[in-house]
Amino acid sequence: MEIGRKAFEMDPIFFKVDTATLGRKPQEPTEPYTVIKGDCLWRIAKKRLGKGRSWRLIYQLNPKEIGNPNRIRPGQVFVLPRG
Repeated sequence: MEIGRKAFEMDPIFFKVDTATLGRKPQEPTEPYTVIKGDCLWRIAKKRLGKGRSWRLIYQLNPKEIGNPNRIRPGQVFVLPRG
């Protein structure tokens, strides 16, 4: 079965993995945002990130601060990716 072996030999450079960063979120520059009355994650995402459906990104960056994404309160401070 020597013929099949050649098909699976790859250049090792394509398989380099930085094991120190596995399972971690990439470090992006962030900026703080303070929730004001009338805000919801959708509106914040639309206003600051350009797309309302990006609200999940805000939640992923702030799960402990947000808790329930349907119940954010004025005065809460979240980190947002710089746009």
